[in-house]
Amino acid sequence: MTARTNRTTLEASREGGPIDGPLVGVRILELGSLIAGPFAGRLLADLGAEVIKVEAPERHDPLREWGQEYLDGRSLWWPVMNRNKKLITLDLHQESDRASLLELARDSDAMIENFRPGTLERWELGSTDSKGSTPRSCSCASRVTARLDRTRGGRASPPRPRR
Repeated sequence: MTARTNRTTLEASREGGPIDGPLVGVRILELGSLIAGPFAGRLLADLGAEVIKVEAPERHDPLREWGQEYLDGRSLWWPVMNRNKKLITLDLHQESDRASLLELARDSDAMIENFRPGTLERWELGSTDSKGSTPRSCSCASRVTARLDRTRGGRASPPRPRR
């Protein structure tokens, strides 16, 4: 692996030791941030899947600092949402780090991401791009598209097409 980490670093970053469960032997790449992606990854990790969370080097997951409750200078959301996961830092704007992600993806069963639509495709990592797909993998994207409409009393309104 040519990224800023290696398999040894990945193995050492998992806290709490091995997990037993129905998903042992399943590998998931998690590219999500904030709630939806990390929550889905956490559920899979709690069931025994090997979940590898990918964070950008300069822009880490906001959950590291999110919330009002802190213990020893750390947000309590971070260890709750990222328990049982392995962590890796990759700058997906860099071609070499995208190659490292593809290397991980070849040995993974699924990928969770919640980027804006089209982001993975711009990086040539999307499921329709031949570089981003493998015969045994699937991808799960989480999108929040509702907007609050003040004219409807604060209720969610359908998303409008972008112009």
